[in-house]
Amino acid sequence: MFRIKVKLLFLLTAAIFLPAAVLASTTDGTILLGHQYAWSSKSGWLNFGLSTGNVHVTDSRLSGYIWSGNNGWINLAPSNGGVSNTNAGILSGSAWGENLGWINFSGTTIDTSGRFHGTATGDLSGTVNFDCAFCDVTTDWRPETARIICGNGRLESGEQCDAGSNNGSCPKTCSTSCATNTCSSGGGGGGGSSSSSSNLSVSFSGLAYPQAKMSFLKDGQLVSSNYANASGTFSFSMPNLIAGNYIFSIYAEDNNGRRSVLSAFPITLSTQKSLNDIFIAPTISLDKNEVKQGDVLSISGQSAPKAEIALVVSSTIENSYKIIADANGFYSYSLDTTNFPLGQYLVKTKASANNLISTYSDSLSFVIGDKTVEQPTSQSSQKADLNQDKKVNLIDFSIEAYWYKRSSPPASADLNSDGKVDLIDLSIMAYYWTG
Repeated sequence: MFRIKVKLLFLLTAAIFLPAAVLASTTDGTILLGHQYAWSSKSGWLNFGLSTGNVHVTDSRLSGYIWSGNNGWINLAPSNGGVSNTNAGILSGSAWGENLGWINFSGTTIDTSGRFHGTATGDLSGTVNFDCAFCDVTTDWRPETARIICGNGRLESGEQCDAGSNNGSCPKTCSTSCATNTCSSGGGGGGGSSSSSSNLSVSFSGLAYPQAKMSFLKDGQLVSSNYANASGTFSFSMPNLIAGNYIFSIYAEDNNGRRSVLSAFPITLSTQKSLNDIFIAPTISLDKNEVKQGDVLSISGQSAPKAEIALVVSSTIENSYKIIADANGFYSYSLDTTNFPLGQYLVKTKASANNLISTYSDSLSFVIGDKTVEQPTSQSSQKADLNQDKKVNLIDFSIEAYWYKRSSPPASADLNSDGKVDLIDLSIMAYYWTG
């Protein structure tokens, strides 16, 4: 346990000195939150999505670091190697693990939705699988054929026009955002122009949980919040937008304060846009971090009323279960661990209702071992729970990192009440860490 805390403190401290994250795009992508795990046959779960790893995907290469809980960092761009990419999403070359040696990615591809497929292989890592039931590594980078590129002279989905180098303001007929210009006629002077690329809007509608708090973001910034109705349906319109590239995203908070994974929608906006039939992934929580073999682990969360919940428990083997949410969308499953081997596991859920299928929830980890360790109560994690979501995780750390060595920190961030935020406070946060 001490070594785990030391590793965690190292990661937290290192994150403070790393460069700020670069805004992701279809040509320079990052790994999407909640879509970050691949399975190594010899090393276990590999996490492509740690903020400290800063994984990026471009048309020519991958960069950053993958984290193996069992074997440490894996460098995607070592000086004497590296993982290459093409604009079609075909990977090649090798990453270097500090305890795993070379890992060859020549069997890996990225599809038009940004999801990794296939395998990578290494002598010490074994086979790294991107397609197992729990495996999901997805980036917001896209192969060239799946992008909308304004200015390339080709009319693509989502564009009203594209005259290439002739795009521009009136009197040119196609704007620099590939929307048709509406130019005033008549002579004299320079003339004015009215473009259809302004005053646009995006509307969202779909299904979440009864009375869930819905949060709507634009390019990572919260725009507004509202509440789903008693049946779990929601809607929202975001007006006064100009034509351009955006990443819109939505998350829900259920009746017990649990948050869903973020649903992201990269869009090139040139006309009014409606995103319908969105189905927010279920929330999920566990009552134990570690469960003694033979004891019961309680898995619970919320989705739409009467939704069918698909629950998957995975390690070297995969087990699937079906349960039905109640009239308020709550679900619960008691997992009997008697016949499960000792080891580390991941669990996730997805839902189907009203002919819609959600994405998967967060993947939560637990251990089947020789003792039972309950999840920390809200009281035990309250000291370092800076955003009061009953968890101590990277969100709280990002708040703590902001106040690192700044003057007059709030009392909630000054965990040892000495008037400053320093490594001592980070070590206290590591103690309360829930993930």
